[in-house]
Amino acid sequence: MAGYFYRKMVFPKVKKIIERYNMFSPGDRVLVGVSGGPDSVCLLHILNRCRKEMALSLHVVHINHGIRKRESKREEKFVSHLAGRMDLPITVKSLDVPSYARRKKLTVEEAARDMRYSAFERLAGKLNAKKIALGHTASDQVETVLMHLLRGSGPQGLSGIPPVRKLGSTAVVRPLIEVNKEEILNYLKKNNLTFCLDSSNRKTEYFRNKVRLKLLPLLRKNYNENIDGALLRLSEILKEENAYWERVVERALGKVVSRESEKILIDFKRFLRYNVIVQRRVLYRLFGGIVSLSQIEAIRNLAQKSSQGKRIYLGKRFSVRKEGNFLIFSSSPERRFKKFNYPLRVPGKNEIEGLNLTLNTRIVDFYPVSEKETNTAYFDVDKINFKKLLLRNRREGDRFKPFGLRGTKKLSDFFIDRKIPRRLRDRVPLLVEGEDILWVVGIRRADKARITEDTKKILEVRVLREEES
Repeated sequence: MAGYFYRKMVFPKVKKIIERYNMFSPGDRVLVGVSGGPDSVCLLHILNRCRKEMALSLHVVHINHGIRKRESKREEKFVSHLAGRMDLPITVKSLDVPSYARRKKLTVEEAARDMRYSAFERLAGKLNAKKIALGHTASDQVETVLMHLLRGSGPQGLSGIPPVRKLGSTAVVRPLIEVNKEEILNYLKKNNLTFCLDSSNRKTEYFRNKVRLKLLPLLRKNYNENIDGALLRLSEILKEENAYWERVVERALGKVVSRESEKILIDFKRFLRYNVIVQRRVLYRLFGGIVSLSQIEAIRNLAQKSSQGKRIYLGKRFSVRKEGNFLIFSSSPERRFKKFNYPLRVPGKNEIEGLNLTLNTRIVDFYPVSEKETNTAYFDVDKINFKKLLLRNRREGDRFKPFGLRGTKKLSDFFIDRKIPRRLRDRVPLLVEGEDILWVVGIRRADKARITEDTKKILEVRVLREEES
């Protein structure tokens, strides 16, 4: 009897969610994200039941994240077979999430999300799909709200996962967003639907898994057995409040914001008449995803207190300055430091005017007392061709083997690891012999031409800044 209840209730419940949020229009081509897990299998089954009635064209999308090799192949076969049984077209996308995570300095979770949504957006454009349907549930909503709370998110974050949101020229819809995990499992059981289990969902090194497997059970047991309901109510309340404030923000935008060529202008005197809540939301609406909360506060501070002409930079290529009655936001590509290339005299004094430094080189026949000085480096004379000795800045594709490490490293990755600001990287001088980097000056020498027991003569290179020389 209970199974009958769930089979009858989940399907109409999802149909009502679709109608309430106006998720589909007749004739929509819909990409359906199917991982093979219980949520996405339930979603696909329900949408397949609805497709004739709603005049939908469904296209299954399965994304292999490149994390669980053997399981991923099994899931890919399962989803392909499922799509075939339903006579639906399918696209399988393979991603290399681990490499992307390392390159972008993201967690695996963050990298997977970025790459997944990018893949969906590109495929939607290619197939002219109007909607992307994903299997997020009420249980996912609970976890997301709690995660955002722990991260200190504002009202937008605490409203959780939106049922519908824009993604480029398409929209992401979540028909299961008010259906919990128990309902989904019962629906699958009573409809004789099988699914795959993702072993990574049991790994608590992932933030979401830790919240699901450790924190939520603790809260249910010791603090509030209905914590899920409490967090869902919080989400709903904030969704409604956000909807109200969005209407206020829409009116404020029309009064304080104007556009001029590629610039955005905010009349800051009018802007400051609004409540701080509206101010923040106006800026978030304009630049959300580009600027952080701390940068939003910096912009507000610029409007309130800073002098005329003051400019602050937002990210790589964006800035805002205070001029007249306006805050003027514009693209601000960083001016690249010009390439430099100075041949060096050995021995001798080399004055580098453009960098305000001097390199003194000499040949000695003794080992240095210490190689820890950052302004001095030592090399084996017999391993260097002095005619090819140069001081230059970075070039595309530069690599070197840092002293004491195995293998080579991209210079760009080295700069990231050492937290050298992007704007300063073109200013860092490199001592090179031909194409080989000998020394990232003042930071790290390379393994090339290192001193050994067989070294007979030593090249000493000492850097003096303008005030020292």
